[in-house]
Amino acid sequence: MDEKDLVFPCQNNKKIIIIRGKERFQAIDVFQEKWKVYCYGEIYGIPWQSIREMLIQKDTKWGNFFGRFLLLIHDMENKELFIHNDRYGLIPFYSCTTEEAMYYSFQIKDMIQRGIVKKQINYSSLSDLLAFCVPLEQKTLIQNIESYKEGTCTKFYLETMACEQKLNWDIVKLLKNDRLSFSAIQDDLLSAFEEGYKKTILNSNVDITFSAGVDSRCLLALALRFYEKEKISTHNVSVPGSRSQIYSKKIAEILQVKHSCVELGPSFYSQYYTLLKEIVSLTEGMTFASEVEATYLRNSIEVQDGSLLLHGAFGELSKIYKMHHFFIERKLEKKDRPFLIESIWSRFEKRFNNIISVFSDDIQQQIAHSAKQNLSKKILSMDSSLSNYDVLMLCYIQEFLEKVTKSSMNIWNEKIKTILPFSYPGYVDFLLQMRKQDILSPKFQIELLKKNNKTLFLFPDSNTGTRIGSSYLWNEAVHVYAWLEKKLCKSQTMKEHTDPVSWLKNIQPSIEEILLSSCQENLYKREQLIKKIQNAKNGCIHTAASLQKILMFEIWRMGC
Repeated sequence: MDEKDLVFPCQNNKKIIIIRGKERFQAIDVFQEKWKVYCYGEIYGIPWQSIREMLIQKDTKWGNFFGRFLLLIHDMENKELFIHNDRYGLIPFYSCTTEEAMYYSFQIKDMIQRGIVKKQINYSSLSDLLAFCVPLEQKTLIQNIESYKEGTCTKFYLETMACEQKLNWDIVKLLKNDRLSFSAIQDDLLSAFEEGYKKTILNSNVDITFSAGVDSRCLLALALRFYEKEKISTHNVSVPGSRSQIYSKKIAEILQVKHSCVELGPSFYSQYYTLLKEIVSLTEGMTFASEVEATYLRNSIEVQDGSLLLHGAFGELSKIYKMHHFFIERKLEKKDRPFLIESIWSRFEKRFNNIISVFSDDIQQQIAHSAKQNLSKKILSMDSSLSNYDVLMLCYIQEFLEKVTKSSMNIWNEKIKTILPFSYPGYVDFLLQMRKQDILSPKFQIELLKKNNKTLFLFPDSNTGTRIGSSYLWNEAVHVYAWLEKKLCKSQTMKEHTDPVSWLKNIQPSIEEILLSSCQENLYKREQLIKKIQNAKNGCIHTAASLQKILMFEIWRMGC
């Protein structure tokens, strides 16, 4: 133990230990001697001292609060300890059980450095990370360490060290409610989003990550409504000459807001490996999703003390066709769970098999089947009354959006206080009750922009090149034209900001130096690695993206 730890004694000299808890948590005076309350993070717009009585009420619905927080509530009279977190689990918090104690920590490395656990790879988690970019459920890359589940209350009985858990936010119950049309809840949705946005307002400057897509426009539209224009800055990271760069700059000029554009060019390439190491160090192997562009933008922009950053994460929830690999398809609507599992896995299988081929036969045997088995176990354990649409939504929220957003948010929070207005509980709870057919297009964003800023509504979308809400046929026609322009005229307008082929070609030191110099016979197949590197350099995007995951795993494994 360390003097900075929070320690809660239990029976038979056992303990619950929060590593460096005294350093991280703020003790709150609740004016009742039988209680001790410790808080970390914040509920937006509500100081902890103003809700002291609520902190010790056992029926407080913490999942309904908008914020990023952890609470420890010690009932000394009844010898009970409660641990609560926000509904999305946006603060990393990990646990490990030994014979002597139950340990909790904000960082995995603290448990390793203290010798509580050894750095032994959890190959089931590695399999998930290579397939889905995140470990499913509560696993981490280290055996015997778990992440604390989002939206959860854990109650410990300190005399026996027994515990029980309940959800602070029951998303399954919400998804089982009767579905509502967009027109029926449109006003409630807009009001809820504005209500959440107002809770983020501070008497400070506001910075917005601005791709010129529909979600970041919504954030800018309300910033222009609630903030003085001089306090607003937008920031874009993109390939030179891309739509995102051109449109974001033009919009900022029209609306007369400060704007900075960070280009993904030679300077980015030279820092790519360093950026990956920075990301892995911060996320501790909890995601293999690419955050290099965001980290480069974060490192490049200048922000004033006390500024606030607004980020568009969770905006995808109102557009289910955007749910990455968990998007809905008509053919899946009436199928049984085994068919659904096979269909979802088919979206990952080819790339997964491609990436694991670089590992030794022994490692392949340990990871080849785990990812699919873990996905199957998760889906089969879900409430049988949920529709396949609800299952996909649940997988997307719990196994991609929350986990990747947690990592991204923590990367940004290293430099500037970051808030996700689209994650406001009141707004999300309305949104999840909408009919599927009403979430096939960005209806909410369209109505918000129409109401708040016609310029932002009418200006073409950087993702499509057409006006927001244009027909499918018109979007496709513009897409084909832009594709031909890209192929025939070498236009950069459609250039994706995520370009792993160029990154790996220009990485310093070279990808060969990084991977082949540390290539271990019992871990990788050298000839397969060489083949994959050559394929990536020849322009295979999927192979390049797979090699980035291997890079991140190597950085984690080597302890960077």
